[in-house]
Amino acid sequence: MERVDAEAIYEQGRDVVVAVLLRMDQQIEQLTAKVAAQDERIAKLEQQAKRSSRNSSQPPSVDPPNTPPQPRSPTGRKQGAQAGHEGRGRSLLPGLRNPAAWTAPAEVTASALGSRLQAAIVTLSVRNRISRRDVVELCEQLFSARILDGHR
Repeated sequence: MERVDAEAIYEQGRDVVVAVLLRMDQQIEQLTAKVAAQDERIAKLEQQAKRSSRNSSQPPSVDPPNTPPQPRSPTGRKQGAQAGHEGRGRSLLPGLRNPAAWTAPAEVTASALGSRLQAAIVTLSVRNRISRRDVVELCEQLFSARILDGHR
């Protein structure tokens, strides 16, 4: 409302001014109640938005994508097995515990295969993860070399 409008209402008399003031007061009360309800709703929504797996019973999978990961409390220990920890690996045969004590003769360690064929077999079986049976078949087809896979 502009000043000209307010003066026009004032000139119409006391009853008109009182009626306009009462109507404006009623609108103010309605708007105040609406703002209070909206403030309450906003506070509730903000509280829901702040919920995460850190401060509620929600699992981490429902956290929003921008939620930083939960920090781990430092234990003072390094990763992996700790000093003095008894390992769970396979135990070596008694003669293999000390490589310097190996007394295998040269005939046993020598191979009937050349170094390139050995490298090809290792590459096929280890790096390319081809089965032993398929490696034997490939060696026969590619190199005309008949080898055994240890299962025949």
